[in-house]
Amino acid sequence: MRLLLVFISLLSTVNIRAQCELTITGWVTDHHNDESLEYANVLIRESGQGSTSDSTGYFEIGGICPGEYHVTVSHIGCTPEEVLIRISKDTSITVYLEHHSEMIHEVIVEGKSSLNSHTEEKKEISEVQIRQNTGLSLAELSATISGVSSLKNGSGLAKPVIHGLYGNRVVVLNQGMQQAGQQWGNDHAPEIDPNSVNQISVIKGASALRYGSSAIGGVLSVSSAAIPLEPHLHGHARYAYQSNGRGHLINTSIYQGKEKWKWRLNATYNLRGDVSAPDYYLTNTGKDEKSILLQLEHTLSAKTTVDGVFSYYDVNQGILRGSHIGNLTDLNDAIIRDVPFYTADSFSYSINAPRQKVNHTLSKINLLHFFNDNQYLRINYGNQINNRAEYDVRRGNRSDRPVLNLKMIANNLDLSYHHESDLHKWTIGLQNAHRDNTNNPGTGIIPLIPNYRMIQTSPYLIWEREVADVEIEAGIRSDIRRLQVARIDPVDNDNILRSVDHYYNYAASLGAKYHPSHAYDILLSMNLAKRAPEVNELYSFGLHQGVAGIEEGNENLNSEQSIKALITQHIDIKDKVWIELSSYYQHIRDYIYLNPQSEPRLTIRGAFPVFKYEQTNARIYGLDGSIAASISDRWSAHMGYAMVRGTDLTNDTYLVFMPQDNVNLSIKSYVSNDIIKNGSIAITPSYHWRQNRLTTEQDFLVPPDGYFLIDMSVNTDLSIGKSNWNASLTISNLMNTSYRNYLNRLRYYADDEGRNVRLVLQYNF
Repeated sequence: MRLLLVFISLLSTVNIRAQCELTITGWVTDHHNDESLEYANVLIRESGQGSTSDSTGYFEIGGICPGEYHVTVSHIGCTPEEVLIRISKDTSITVYLEHHSEMIHEVIVEGKSSLNSHTEEKKEISEVQIRQNTGLSLAELSATISGVSSLKNGSGLAKPVIHGLYGNRVVVLNQGMQQAGQQWGNDHAPEIDPNSVNQISVIKGASALRYGSSAIGGVLSVSSAAIPLEPHLHGHARYAYQSNGRGHLINTSIYQGKEKWKWRLNATYNLRGDVSAPDYYLTNTGKDEKSILLQLEHTLSAKTTVDGVFSYYDVNQGILRGSHIGNLTDLNDAIIRDVPFYTADSFSYSINAPRQKVNHTLSKINLLHFFNDNQYLRINYGNQINNRAEYDVRRGNRSDRPVLNLKMIANNLDLSYHHESDLHKWTIGLQNAHRDNTNNPGTGIIPLIPNYRMIQTSPYLIWEREVADVEIEAGIRSDIRRLQVARIDPVDNDNILRSVDHYYNYAASLGAKYHPSHAYDILLSMNLAKRAPEVNELYSFGLHQGVAGIEEGNENLNSEQSIKALITQHIDIKDKVWIELSSYYQHIRDYIYLNPQSEPRLTIRGAFPVFKYEQTNARIYGLDGSIAASISDRWSAHMGYAMVRGTDLTNDTYLVFMPQDNVNLSIKSYVSNDIIKNGSIAITPSYHWRQNRLTTEQDFLVPPDGYFLIDMSVNTDLSIGKSNWNASLTISNLMNTSYRNYLNRLRYYADDEGRNVRLVLQYNF
């Protein structure tokens, strides 16, 4: 009997070994030019088996049992790709990687559908870049793109500046919908957690038509990518630490994609204390931030799909205590002090007044129905609820009582019909937007922004055609807006002033892209747009706590009228050097701007600088340049330069708050071995010139000096047994340089942040 059992056992062992003699072979190829990629790492996650491709891109892994496996392929300078395969016999696969994809995305990114036209200039920030820069705000992330700056109000509060324009002129798209928050303030950062999404793009070309006449500066779009078809549960767990502010961030994401249902859940918690300048703490600049996002996709039939997103974002953000001063004498002293008033000697996680507390809820559902291969209908509906409370330092132990308490409810409906044929593509759509903004009572202060209701209806038409080597796009849009406002009379507080304003605005665009060869293309676009003034520009009145300044609107403002021309050239030299050069010219009639007044004002809440909304005729032009080079398989380089010029044509002077010229250089070395996959070390020096295009009468303080910064980063993927990890270490302001950025509204009082070391670890499962 024992001999029989031993014999059966031996037969079983032989059978198992026979089953585990399957082989996976394949090739790793550059998706960009079909060249073979040597030394690519191929790893089977479940078994830990792996191989490396040879000079022809070929690899082979033997001794594999039948089953289902995740195969990860990585290469120096490429974003890793993962494929799910089921094998019951010897199997061969081909994997395409985008070689030096992080450089190509910085320089040349083209749309691939009617929603992302070839005739618009679009720059993307990859999911890998988002992970490596965990801890940065959305605007700070966007500022890594040439031609994009960041208008700051201290640490963490920032808005994107695109080609010299910001605020109401830059549309923020959140999951395909225009972000409906209290975006009118320069200190009001978009209420979006960049860690909850994996697609961030900045669109600087023919965008006004698609995204509204308000987008005369450009569009910042954030969204979640489609959920892959993956029946198993996958995701990541990420931890980030930053030394400046002793910040801790935890982010996790899990997803599963089956034939009918797909889902993804993402959550983030971010806690940071007082950040510091090189020589002192920036007291009361801590942040407590949390967010959650749920994404669902459902296939109703072969022709109909529906998807939805629900997200919640909440932040409690401190504002530099030294920016709120008690009297005119102290204000003048604060502006010239080396160290801000109220600077503490020790670090703290406490968040006291002045501070902001904001929460934002978004719910969206999207229905896509195909009539046939050439025609489809899209129905997109979204609801957003935004609550903002701002707290100031108040007498009588009232600092926990908000000085501004707003609630906005927004609804958006977008219907679009798309038709494609061999000759052309066209889209006809209708959008409707509704905003209801209410001041919650109990502040004891006349609201900075009045109660208002806005309804806007927007029909639009877009036509595209490709003729030989030329792609053409044209379109037209109309915005019909009704704005109803109820505000407290600043003279007689018992009287309510009511008004109804109507605006009939338009946008039109014409773009063409000539692509004579693989190595060269040129994009030309012309955009016309008429932008209605927003509520803050018309009716704001009082202290804007976030920027420590008094702002006064102008109810007599007209709509801005803009015409912009853009030329962008892309040059590819032997798939080794990529060059992009963009130049633009924009004329804006009745340009609305916030003009600093010559004298500050003393109020019962303290002494503050005064800013008034005014209009002029303006000219803005500039140049963005980028060059990326693949020096070898182990080295690459990237350089970017941006220049913006703004002129007040009416008063024959300069425009305020224009970005200073800047240039940056990045040298990157790639490393790879049995443990480190897709590793890199980069050093990035940058220089920011002094903003000299400003007169002494246009600001309270002369623009700060130019400054030189050095950043450094180390990034790698790690394979430890069957575990898959990502790790990055970034050092910002490596030399701990003291400087002040002209676009930081708190530069009147304090230096910018000093050295910051960020460590990010991510476990993938």
